[in-house]
Amino acid sequence: MKIRIIEDDPNDLCRIQSQLSLISRQLNIPIQIKAYSNQDDIPYNEPVDCYIVDIQLKDTDGFTICGNIREHDTESVIIFCSHHEELVFHSFRYDIFSFVRKNNLAEDLKEAVNRLAEHLSSDLYYIYSNRADFRKIPYRDILFFESVGNDLYIYLINGEVLRQRKSLVELMKEVSADQFIQLSRNYV
Repeated sequence: MKIRIIEDDPNDLCRIQSQLSLISRQLNIPIQIKAYSNQDDIPYNEPVDCYIVDIQLKDTDGFTICGNIREHDTESVIIFCSHHEELVFHSFRYDIFSFVRKNNLAEDLKEAVNRLAEHLSSDLYYIYSNRADFRKIPYRDILFFESVGNDLYIYLINGEVLRQRKSLVELMKEVSADQFIQLSRNYV
């Protein structure tokens, strides 16, 4: 699971990262974390599963960041994390997944990550992972799978081809049978 944290308070950032590491161990979920304190540094075009965004930032606000995310990425989940609990209802106007209260960080964040893990493992996504990358790929973005030796190639509609060490037998156990059919010995 790839998570980007957008937080400009070093103490809050440290608390969030520590909690995510603890949750990762408790739930046995691999989590890759990248943190940003400046909105200009955020690579919106790189795939990510989740953004954890502080609402009150020095140069901008989380609502503006949320708009920037949605301009480039409609699939990633957004979780607001804030001391400003009074903004919880306003925040849901921005199509967010969850709201984490910083004064209840451990409990709220664990619940949000647990729900996120369930969301990501739904049968509408293929979970791709190799040593350097982990991401969820919507089924609608996959053209086909090809097996060559011990490698599985995933052809996406954007022209990208991903390689993973996996057999077609393993693949067919993971993907939804009503979404993909095996065309031949090497193609799904």
